[in-house]
This record gives sequence, structure tokens and C-alpha cells, in this order.
Amino acid sequence: MVFLKLKQDLSLVVLSILFKNITAESCRLIYIILIPPLAQILGCSIYWTSKEEIIGSMPYCFKKFPNTRVVLDCTEIPIQKPKCLACRIKLYSNYKSTFTLKLLIGVSPGGLITYISQPYGGRTSDKSLFEQSGLIQKMSSSDAIMVDKGFLIDDLCTYIKKYTKNSTTIP
Repeated sequence: MVFLKLKQDLSLVVLSILFKNITAESCRLIYIILIPPLAQILGCSIYWTSKEEIIGSMPYCFKKFPNTRVVLDCTEIPIQKPKCLACRIKLYSNYKSTFTLKLLIGVSPGGLITYISQPYGGRTSDKSLFEQSGLIQKMSSSDAIMVDKGFLIDDLCTYIKKYTKNSTTIP
């Protein structure tokens, strides 16, 4: 039931119908009780992998980018409209046109989630979130970060020439 709620975001009423003999209130209590231990258990599986692990599981499509340590992007999770006006200002996302929590997610080239930041308000820029996350301190000088072209952190990192299909050299 908890995984259905997390994956499909089904309402508590729908869950109570799917799981016969359970009220919507019971579903809510089960959800509230099980989320903290699940977070603790699953949180241990997200760790900053060693350079050796990354190289050992580097997919072929990343062979041209052997120094890539992490692929970064931000994700926004919609939330209910806060009652507090100051909170509304911090949590409103112009990009999503709603109230959100924003997280920085790092994935290894092999596809493992290796980093999740603390949540920030939806108004926070990707650059600001990256700066505040402290992720740069986990990187070594030879590591590369792969980001989308709209993720504007060039001035925070040492920049390497952009690689395109028509380039004759690989960075």
C-alpha cells in the first residue's frame, strides 16, 4: 500500500478500496508510520560511489567522457499551498507554476543514484541549490560533472570545452 501511494500517488480513499477492510484513516496512519523507517533503510543505499566503482561500471556511451563522476539535475515535487505567506514566496516555482520542493539529484554514469540534496523551496535556482548542497566538496580535481545545458554552473566549476558530434577532439 505504501509503495502504491509513493509510486502512483493514489488517494487514501482509493487505497482503502483497493485494500478491503481498511479505512482511509487506517491507510493514512500506516503510511505515516512506515515512511520514516523506509527512508532510513533506503537512505543507506544512496551513497557517494568511489571513482573505481564508477570506472568499473562505466557504460559504453560514457567511454568518451571517462572523467564523468556524476550526472546532475534538479527535480521539483509539487506540494500543497502553504498557509504562511513567507513560505509561499519561497516554495512557489515559476517553472512549474505551483508550490514545490526542489532537490538536486546526482546519478552515476552507470545509473545509480549517488546523491540527493536536502529539499529547498521551488523558487531556489539550480545554481543556488548546487552551491548550497556542498556537492562540489565531494569532487576531486579530475572529476567531471555532466549537466543539461540549462543548468548554469559553469562559473562554479573548471570549464572543459563542450563536446559535440562534429567536434574533432574529445575533452
